[in-house]
Amino acid sequence: MNVSAEIDDWSGEIAFAPMSALYFGIGGATPLHSTAAHKVIAGAREVTREDAGRNDSRSLAIPSATPHAFDGRSRKIAVAYLDARYFSWEDARALEAKWARLDPASATIDCLQEDISRLRPRALGNRLSRAMTALETLPSVRQSARSLGLSESRFTHLVSDELNAPPRQWRRWLRLRRAVDLIALGKNVTEAGHEAGFADSAHFSRACYGELGIRPSVLRSGRLQFQRSVESCNLAFD
Repeated sequence: MNVSAEIDDWSGEIAFAPMSALYFGIGGATPLHSTAAHKVIAGAREVTREDAGRNDSRSLAIPSATPHAFDGRSRKIAVAYLDARYFSWEDARALEAKWARLDPASATIDCLQEDISRLRPRALGNRLSRAMTALETLPSVRQSARSLGLSESRFTHLVSDELNAPPRQWRRWLRLRRAVDLIALGKNVTEAGHEAGFADSAHFSRACYGELGIRPSVLRSGRLQFQRSVESCNLAFD
């Protein structure tokens, strides 16, 4: 896939829920990137996984922490982010199967959000829940481990074994999700990155590009609408 360093074709809507996020609209092209969330992509002309090569399926689920790229330029696509703390890989595969016949041109974001809402999130165990809270609130992985009385190595195994991605990637993902929330509330890129815990705008930009495959400037381009409401309707299939 030939992807330039900066693709600003994105124009659509981003819907937030406590345990998921959904992009729906005209897509762009991304470099290889990976997130701590499971992802389901529908409508892209091409999706490439580093471990599996190119795939032209109508919908494709990507496991958390799996490098991938996709090309959704000049077409309407749906990209769901399912927080791996709450959604299993089987949930992502179920959504992939549901969206295999989806015609994004005939769907609405509220319909797609409702489909995600039908999934049944799992509950984290107490120790893992405490680990994720520590990663979100404490300044380092080492301090997070100490708060649970674990060595950094054991803490890393706990998070990686249960949630597929290592603690440092989870820290980036949690901060990035917070930063995107702040941008949706009207903060500029610098303010959002700082309040979410990134050292500076460059740090935030690298994390956004590495986790989402886009620059923060895309989120502030004025071509995206943010919403948190979900309405009941039926999915649009061709």
